[in-house]
Amino acid sequence: MVSLAAASQRFMTLVAPDRPNSWEVDEVLEPLADHPHLDSILDQVTVIWPVSNALCYNFLGQAARALETIGPEGLGEWVREILDHYEEGGLRAAQRFMLASDNHGRSVGQDGVAVRLADIRGWLRPYAQAVSGRALEIEVARRPRTDTENLFLPSELAVLGQERDNRLLYTFLTAVQCAFVRQDSFFPDLEQPGSGPVERGEELARFAGTFARPDRALALYHLLEAIRVGRIFLEELPGLMRQTRDLRHSLAVQPDSAADLGTILPYLAWLPEEAEKGLLVAEVQEMFIRPQRGRTGATESCRLCRLLLPEFTVSTGNRALIPGEIRLAEIAAACRERQRRLRKQVVAALAGLLVRRPDLHPLVERLSRVEALSADTARLVIPDRNEKRTVPLRADRRRLLLDGQEVVLDRETIELVRRLEGSGGALGESEIHAAVGRAGQALTRSGSGGELESAPARSAALTYDEWDYRRQGFRKNWCFLVEKPLPRVQSSFVRTAMERHRGVIIRMRRKFEMMRVQERFVRRQRDGDEIDLDSLLDSLADARAGRAPSDRLFIRLRRDERDIAVLFLVDMSNSTAGWVGQVIKESLVVISEGLEILGDRYGIYGFSGMRRLRCEIFPVKTLDENSSEEVRQRIGAIAPREYTRMAPAIRHLSTLFAGVSARVRLLLILSDGKPEDYDGYAGKYAEEDTRHALLEARLAGIHSHCITVDRQAREYMARIFGHRGYTCISDVRRLPVRVPEIYRALTL
Repeated sequence: MVSLAAASQRFMTLVAPDRPNSWEVDEVLEPLADHPHLDSILDQVTVIWPVSNALCYNFLGQAARALETIGPEGLGEWVREILDHYEEGGLRAAQRFMLASDNHGRSVGQDGVAVRLADIRGWLRPYAQAVSGRALEIEVARRPRTDTENLFLPSELAVLGQERDNRLLYTFLTAVQCAFVRQDSFFPDLEQPGSGPVERGEELARFAGTFARPDRALALYHLLEAIRVGRIFLEELPGLMRQTRDLRHSLAVQPDSAADLGTILPYLAWLPEEAEKGLLVAEVQEMFIRPQRGRTGATESCRLCRLLLPEFTVSTGNRALIPGEIRLAEIAAACRERQRRLRKQVVAALAGLLVRRPDLHPLVERLSRVEALSADTARLVIPDRNEKRTVPLRADRRRLLLDGQEVVLDRETIELVRRLEGSGGALGESEIHAAVGRAGQALTRSGSGGELESAPARSAALTYDEWDYRRQGFRKNWCFLVEKPLPRVQSSFVRTAMERHRGVIIRMRRKFEMMRVQERFVRRQRDGDEIDLDSLLDSLADARAGRAPSDRLFIRLRRDERDIAVLFLVDMSNSTAGWVGQVIKESLVVISEGLEILGDRYGIYGFSGMRRLRCEIFPVKTLDENSSEEVRQRIGAIAPREYTRMAPAIRHLSTLFAGVSARVRLLLILSDGKPEDYDGYAGKYAEEDTRHALLEARLAGIHSHCITVDRQAREYMARIFGHRGYTCISDVRRLPVRVPEIYRALTL
């Protein structure tokens, strides 16, 4: 039995350097002094104490009762759920969760085969984002479903006899629901003349309402979409289909081969056998087995649903697990919330653009006093036409007409508007008026119109999760990040830097000119520069075997244009003050000259901030922006600011990369030290959060590399970036020379 003094001493060691009142510690630990699992309980103190001292004391008061039902092996997961409730609803929400007896009684895989969602949520979330193309939150529900913003899965799976199979089933269920999101399964484009406009998210409700039994029609439609998704998986996720072959067969879902309908019917369980040779089967075969011949979208599933509904019978048992269920009200609500959020972001982005344009300040100040903008005052313009009219903003429409003066929208604003239109919304006069009003308020506050706010309100910022390695889970919407323009300066910095490194720039230009195209040999061509001996031998063998020989007998030298996009993320923390910051800016000048010759798309962003509520990122050059004197002046305006909370900036640039189509997407980080912030964000916690942000980027197809001038970097850089993911430059003066060399090596 551990004495109370020993338990208190260990507690004090775990929470050091904090010094809580010893009498409080003794009081809360006294009931636990003789507990057989005291060590396991105290192990969780390091996880909870940094988040909330009061919550930690509450946990210690409830831990003994909880262990009676969850056991020591479930304590870690219970703590993670406590912290989730704390961050979502505060201390009272966490207390209510701990007091709820039903939360103590959940099994933790006691049969040895069950798998809990909480145990695998950490790696399911980035997998879901990769499949769906959207950052979906994963929540608990009895049956799988999605509202296109959240993914709902059972809290535990013990359907199959092996733990590995149940984990694999979780992966497959996640992929199916994410595919519904990616394929817009819940938003068919229905043509119903005279039925009036349909709000985004209401399409399926309108469709199902045309049947006598809407529930049966919706169930059949859902199954048809599940089959369509399965057919897509065969092409896009063949590995997953191979791994899940046996478990899908055991659950009577789709097969791996779709050679003919006879191989599908035994696994559907919803088509009657007598329909096997009928017209309806031919329709299924045409739609799902031969997708290249035509209609395979959600709209076609609606058409086929009308044909099949008279033959449809509802399946039961585990077969219902795979497609899950559809909740139309949740989908519609999620659409409305997404539109609201995107409208808010569009307004903020447009307001920031107006503030960054000094030539528009008089116009903004005047229009911001107008009660409502009319269609004649605020209109969107098609760039290559002269007509001025109110039209939806699409990919080819990049300008806004404000009282006769054109505003060219930047790439970020255009992307946000595209996403708004994709969610069923549109940029209209109300959003433009709100942006003008907000920009006018910012100009009034700043006097000169320099920035929107020195400390932006939470509602104006983008939110990003933060990874907490102690609980193996995310702190949701934890960091608030805002893009801020750099102040305009007039300096000779760029011209001086180019003169200083004139020799380096000349040599770099020569090397980069040779990299404009890439050459490779392509085999088995009908004509070319040389004979392909392998193809020739295969052709001779085919001829002797009585088969038709191939005429693809040549090798051709093919020159491929580069398709590379790179974003530079520049550390603007106060530790870069002095010579280090000077050389980092010179490096950007040098590499920019080379990239202009090479033709690669590139962008430059700086980052800094203080605490999680004020993370800041500074656009120097966006990917779509051309190099100009203004961009050069922004490079000259880069200056040290505050701290180095790197992960939110990495997640933000990964979000910007999401709308970029390129063969290679590279994130190149220039930093002088390890991640840290004023609010205790340091050490292993900061390193693990940054490492996880880089892992999320890698799963999204983004390559990352860090160039650092920290002499102690090798102690921690390998943990964050991997052994080949960083370059340490001991002599900071060589940074302008080394950056082009590293970029060339990374993109060859």
